[in-house]
Amino acid sequence: MMGRVIGWLLLLSVALAGCTLPAAAQNVRPLSSVQVLAQSGVAASWTGTTDEVALATVNVPGGLLGLNSAIRVKVVFTTTNSANNKTLRVRYGGILMGGQTVTTVASSNFEWVIRARGVRNSQVSFPQPAAQTTALSPITSSINSDSDQPLVISCSVALSSESCGMEGYTIELMSP
Repeated sequence: MMGRVIGWLLLLSVALAGCTLPAAAQNVRPLSSVQVLAQSGVAASWTGTTDEVALATVNVPGGLLGLNSAIRVKVVFTTTNSANNKTLRVRYGGILMGGQTVTTVASSNFEWVIRARGVRNSQVSFPQPAAQTTALSPITSSINSDSDQPLVISCSVALSSESCGMEGYTIELMSP
């Protein structure tokens, strides 16, 4: 974002000074950017319920997700290593945008990307974490990104005696 602002300020200052740029420089656009919207290494966990429990909630300010921008969510989860289901989820604006059910693992490092589709009220996401294939269709939503929206990282377990937790997360805004 800062690189984009500096680039536009440079172009504006050249224009205000009455100068003209060489033809090759007139088509130069500021570079795309990746900004960290939120990050935490503080662990959060729970046990004792099979309900879906929010491990982290981050506000995505209205207007931040541009027409062709994306939100990347990276999470390190910890779970009871058993044959029972533990379901790890990411929701944006209350809509499930990605999830994964795990069984015999103690920890998982997952990444989901929620992409804008050229308009403020249409997004798409792959239903499972990065670097996987699936028979499932992409998840689509019609969330108004002009308004503040919650991004929630959550988990649920099949047995209330088991646990699910999060060791940390990073949420990034990627802009063209």
